[in-house]
Formats: sequence, structure tokens, C-alpha cells
Amino acid sequence: MKIASGLSGVESVSIDKDHKLTVTGDVDPVKAAQKLGKLCHTEIVSVGPAKEPEKKKEEPKKGEPKKPDP
Repeated sequence: MKIASGLSGVESVSIDKDHKLTVTGDVDPVKAAQKLGKLCHTEIVSVGPAKEPEKKKEEPKKGEPKKPDP
């Protein structure tokens, strides 16, 4: 975790129960795999944009009448 957290652009690092390391942030996956590969077996599982938190549906305010459904 020390090596992964020391990479530039890393926002968070976590390990799950299967001992898989998850690195989140604006990181070059190839460079991260090369650095971590010196210490242990490294495999890139997925690369993609960070997940955005889900937005809740807007509920009408108490003072506003509800719109009838067609």
C-alpha cells in the first residue's frame, strides 16, 4: 500500500477480502503495475473513469401540488 499510495495522482488505495488492491485516481495503470510488479505479482483487472455517486430523485416540496401522471 505504501508504494501504491506514493504514486502521483492517487486519490485512494484499498484492499478487499480477496487481497486485491484497488487504486483510485488519475494514475497511469502501466506505471503503477510496473512499480508494484517489483514487489509482487501484478495484474491490471480494469481501467475506467471513477464512478459518480448516484443522485437521488427530486421529491416535490410539501407546498407544491403533485403533477398528475398521464
